[in-house]
Amino acid sequence: MMTSCLHTQDEITYDVSESASVGFVLGQLVATDQDSGPDAELEFLLVADSNNKGFTLGRTSGQLVVAQELDRESVESIVLTALVKNPGPVRGIVNCIIQILIYNC
Repeated sequence: MMTSCLHTQDEITYDVSESASVGFVLGQLVATDQDSGPDAELEFLLVADSNNKGFTLGRTSGQLVVAQELDRESVESIVLTALVKNPGPVRGIVNCIIQILIYNC
């Protein structure tokens, strides 16, 4: 029986201007799995209420993307919880803290 080990960051912080366009890529979550072949294919998912906070996460790419207009006056920061998993039982959690910056022009 093979033992799998998944490595992720526990927490990552992004700064984004409230003027960022829908589709703007904040960054990419990175994880590694010691398995090889299909067992090493990772999937990235936003969990719980993280799906309703104006961002999307690429299921296979791990890219965190702005999905709706941001308004710093409504919310200064957002915390998203992402699940990283392989086809087996291995799971990892990454907390993404997004600081929305004021854009005055």
